[in-house]
Amino acid sequence: MTAQSLTRECDSNVSPGPVSDSDVSALNMPINEELDQEENHRQISEFRRFCQWLDPVPDMRRVVVAAEGARRCFGTLQVSPVELTQLFEWLKWEQPPSFLQTLRNTSRSNYRWMQNVPGGSGYYVVTERGRQTVIQHAPN
Repeated sequence: MTAQSLTRECDSNVSPGPVSDSDVSALNMPINEELDQEENHRQISEFRRFCQWLDPVPDMRRVVVAAEGARRCFGTLQVSPVELTQLFEWLKWEQPPSFLQTLRNTSRSNYRWMQNVPGGSGYYVVTERGRQTVIQHAPN
């Protein structure tokens, strides 16, 4: 499977538009528990394939990849430490000592891989710079 086909498969239902500050509550779209188990399993499998194919290290890159995978595969546009805990468990990745500190580090001026969501205490989104630096480095 190529990077392009994997990206297309995960990204098929996600709007590429920027995140709006106007309605933070509508940004997170949790996995729909009404979907049948087969569909949930498919989404989680796609998410795992995407993240494990990129095989990021260290923690900051893992957080960006998990957040971007959640956006592409589940439509979850923003993440907090709560969502990241579940995502890392699905991936069987070791969790950083503090997701919140790791998220803050990814948003610092020398990285700007993620951005704090205004009005969304503790929620972050992956920036275009984060996608280009962490995700786009992957071969096609």
